[in-house]
Amino acid sequence: GNALAGSVNLVPRSSFERTRPAGNFSAYFLMRDDIKHWGETPAPRRPTRKIHPGFDLSYLAPVNKRFGFTLSAGMNRQYSGEPQIQNLWRGVQNATNGTTFPHTTFDKPYLWSTVIRNSGKDTNRSSFGVTADYKFTNKDRVALSFTYSTFDVRINHNELTFDVGRVNPGDFSLDFTRGAAGQGTLQLVTMGNSRQNWTVMPSIVWRHDGPIWKLDSGFAYSRAANRNRNVESGFFDTTTSRRTGVTVSFADIFYLRPNTITVTDAAGAPVDPYALKNYVLTAAGGNTRSTDDYKRTLYANARRDFFGPVPLSLRAGVDFRQAERDQRLFVPAYTYVGRDGVASTTPFKQNGQPNDDSALPFLDGTYSERIPTWGLPKQQHLDNVKLWADYQANPRHWTRNANTDYTNATNASKIVNEIISSAFWRNDLALFRNRLKFVLGVRAEQTNIDARGPLNDPTRNYQRDASGKVILAAPGRPATIASDPLGIARLTLIDRGARVEKEYLRWFPSINASYELRENLIARASWYTSVGRPNFNQYSGGITLPDLEAPPSVSNRISVNNAGIKAWSARTTKVSLERYFERVGLLSVGAFRRDFANFFGTTTFDATPEFLSLYGLDPVLYDAFEVSTQYK
Repeated sequence: GNALAGSVNLVPRSSFERTRPAGNFSAYFLMRDDIKHWGETPAPRRPTRKIHPGFDLSYLAPVNKRFGFTLSAGMNRQYSGEPQIQNLWRGVQNATNGTTFPHTTFDKPYLWSTVIRNSGKDTNRSSFGVTADYKFTNKDRVALSFTYSTFDVRINHNELTFDVGRVNPGDFSLDFTRGAAGQGTLQLVTMGNSRQNWTVMPSIVWRHDGPIWKLDSGFAYSRAANRNRNVESGFFDTTTSRRTGVTVSFADIFYLRPNTITVTDAAGAPVDPYALKNYVLTAAGGNTRSTDDYKRTLYANARRDFFGPVPLSLRAGVDFRQAERDQRLFVPAYTYVGRDGVASTTPFKQNGQPNDDSALPFLDGTYSERIPTWGLPKQQHLDNVKLWADYQANPRHWTRNANTDYTNATNASKIVNEIISSAFWRNDLALFRNRLKFVLGVRAEQTNIDARGPLNDPTRNYQRDASGKVILAAPGRPATIASDPLGIARLTLIDRGARVEKEYLRWFPSINASYELRENLIARASWYTSVGRPNFNQYSGGITLPDLEAPPSVSNRISVNNAGIKAWSARTTKVSLERYFERVGLLSVGAFRRDFANFFGTTTFDATPEFLSLYGLDPVLYDAFEVSTQYK
């Protein structure tokens, strides 16, 4: 694009490109270089193959001079292990506090936590596309296309965390860390996910390629869906097992990990951190996500070329784009308490009875046979399928918080509709026998946004009389309707109760110039504007209102994402000198300056009528309160 003075022309494939049908087919196997076994090897829940076949095909058929079509399809599956180690250091990335973690200088940090991930992921992709081309005249043709694609992935991550918990002064260096006795923690997190995605897109395009006028117009509609389904598929999304009251020490630490990790109980007896019998099950979670995206595009462009001593090309066009995202997310949380109804963090007796919270009954015997990377020994893993089956059979072994479930689901329920209407004008000019070229133009964009998110209003739980006035209780505070957490949440936290409507107009001028000093030496200069739009959550993040019956304070304010924020923009000036070498490449020297405007930051200010109007809030009620939001 830069070599063409900022212009890139994309010409899609057409069935009229060839005079005879042409097809291509390729078949292959996909594998990662760390797993080269053709047979089944250990995987979460059951052994699976790690090398899978795939194929791609395309077919282009010009049926006659007026009609032709193209076909394409592909399918593949890939397994990846994705092992990972993360070392956390005090004194650099994590702060010290002088008590549990002694202060140190920045050149002498000490390791306090190591996270080892043993993972497996299967990804399936498929696609299909068809296009039909028809010529009305030698200069006019229409293309009708349809594409469909899927992306499915199943993930299983097993993370083992060694945390020293506390370090005594002098018990650390760059090479070792000795944790305080009985202050450390082991945590095993097993994450399983089943994610399905599909996208479908029909489109129609008309093109006119005349000697003077070149026109094109098109319409496209796309529908995409993203689904997370784990409990519906028969397994938990995340499970957590822990062991507390241990002593964790690291020795012979090098760039990757500690060569030696020692774990004992508080009395000094060895504890095997890789054996599931030394852990108790504490919690589990689900993840049900439904995200639907709809996009519609309509455009029309026109180009007129003027030939003569000064070649000139004029272009103009309009473009309308609508994007809608509808999201709902439910992440239920479960706490494991076992048969006795008591949660624990160590696999010892409770109330004189054997602990029934052991994680060992839920052992994943297959995946536990896998040999980890990093030179580590075998590690026993937990089976999220067995755990979900236990919940189905013994729901009393688990507790849930209905208020937390409702709050999480409501806060994640959002919908946004964005429409961008734009028009552009462009002029291509060539002077001095095409040695000096200019490309200049301007684009105008009108953005309209309508979004809905959660509304949190504590005053909805207050009793009111017939006139709407709050009824006061004996202590002088409002009388409430509900007193239990779930009842309060259902009254005060409203699903998609906050609405934001926003519109703004932006202009984007630009100019690009190039001058051919020699046949292989070109000087370039450009000035243009660019844009960075806020994400949809900026408008659908919801709003938390203050308690109108309490005085304004630091904790009693309006909290909201600033809907008044426009897309940040940048103005760039760039110059370069390029020397081209035949069959070799080019040497380029350049410089640029970029000035940003409307960049985002966080702030707190007194509410104004203008700001409150973005959310339909009455200034009489909310003008006295502060607003915690972002500035531009």
